[in-house]
Amino acid sequence: MKHSRAVTLVLGLCIALLNGSNAHAQWSGPDGPVSLIVFYKCKPEARADFYKYLTSTGVSQFEKWKKQGSMRTTCCSFNQYTDKDAWDALAV
Repeated sequence: MKHSRAVTLVLGLCIALLNGSNAHAQWSGPDGPVSLIVFYKCKPEARADFYKYLTSTGVSQFEKWKKQGSMRTTCCSFNQYTDKDAWDALAV
């Protein structure tokens, strides 16, 4: 499972970058700051269109949320492996 190690590595790097830079959500729950991790999955035939959407409109939406103060920082990754069991994109 070579790609599952890559997925774990990317997720770990995103979390480390966010935690290392003291970037936390502005809203705090009863136990402290809150982080949100979103896994995106799409059908293989829609993957190219999803990538185009994510790198244009999707990224723009995350930037708007950052400007509004809903999020302090984000990390978006697109999985280079096409696998029915893996995620296609990841937002932290």
